[in-house]
Amino acid sequence: AHERIIGERSVPSREKILSLYDTDVRVLVRGKAGAEVEFGNTLLVGENRQGIILDFELFREHAPADSQLLFRSLTKVMEVCGRQVGSVTTDRGFTSDANSKALAESGTKDATCPRRPVELKEKMEDLDFARLQKRRGQTEGRIGILKHGFLGSPMRAKGFEHRQLALVWGVLTHNLWKLAQHIPATWPPRGDFAPPVSSFMRVRMKHPADALQSPLHLPDLGMHRRH
Repeated sequence: AHERIIGERSVPSREKILSLYDTDVRVLVRGKAGAEVEFGNTLLVGENRQGIILDFELFREHAPADSQLLFRSLTKVMEVCGRQVGSVTTDRGFTSDANSKALAESGTKDATCPRRPVELKEKMEDLDFARLQKRRGQTEGRIGILKHGFLGSPMRAKGFEHRQLALVWGVLTHNLWKLAQHIPATWPPRGDFAPPVSSFMRVRMKHPADALQSPLHLPDLGMHRRH
């Protein structure tokens, strides 16, 4: 306050005291109407088309650019699942020439949203691309479900480690809830039956914890970054 008000000097974000009891919150510049700046941590979330969260990462410090996070997350998913991701859909932030080239080389369909409107209009002529971009709204909705249904709004956990732990439990509970929706009504089946072996894998929020956003079926992966 002395530097900014009395000294009339700008204070770098890293030197600002944002919270007296939580030193891990960061200044998040969003540039949106009514939310130019928020405070908290960034969360990356990836889900499959059944809504099961496959990967998430909560950042203590400022997160790298979205385009740098895409393949780090995809690599984790494929290593844990032991399978190739069939397609990836994201918003514009994750798009880059390097990512598109790498997706093409890996055999994963590139449904990342182009940055240029003209290119997006052209790609929307592809029915498969249009379908994948449409289902991206599901990932937006997943944030609200996870936030309001499994984490609390606002989240009561204080401190980065406690928020991270609450997030892990919230994702686990969410995924069990989603998995239960896929159990047939006639379960358990009659007669000789061996349940299929499936790989289960791990899967930006405002302070005190505002928002967030997959192992049954892997073809489509939606990714989102949120404050």
